[in-house]
Amino acid sequence: MLIAVAVSVLVIEYGPIDKGEPYVLVPGEWVPIFYWWNGITSVPQVHLNNAVYPVLMGQCVGGGSTVNAMFLHRCPAVDYDSWAALGNPGWDWDSLLPYFKKVSKHLGIIR
Repeated sequence: MLIAVAVSVLVIEYGPIDKGEPYVLVPGEWVPIFYWWNGITSVPQVHLNNAVYPVLMGQCVGGGSTVNAMFLHRCPAVDYDSWAALGNPGWDWDSLLPYFKKVSKHLGIIR
């Protein structure tokens, strides 16, 4: 069960506000390099011959949401059900599905 509580949260983000460029606003556009946080890399990946890979993060207000090309991905039900099984009631697939649908409707993905 989800319980509503009055909480204030301060989010501090590093960088400028985007200027509404097409590569930020158009879904599927990709290359907002002006807002990437360069130089962030993974730790050496032991099973990939210790290769190190770039980790793309947004250096602007909106962070990763600004540089992710507005892709929406929903995990399989078992992932959410496992959250509930770990003691987080209300975080199972059936409880969250109405919110997923609400977001999808708001974004115009479904009617």
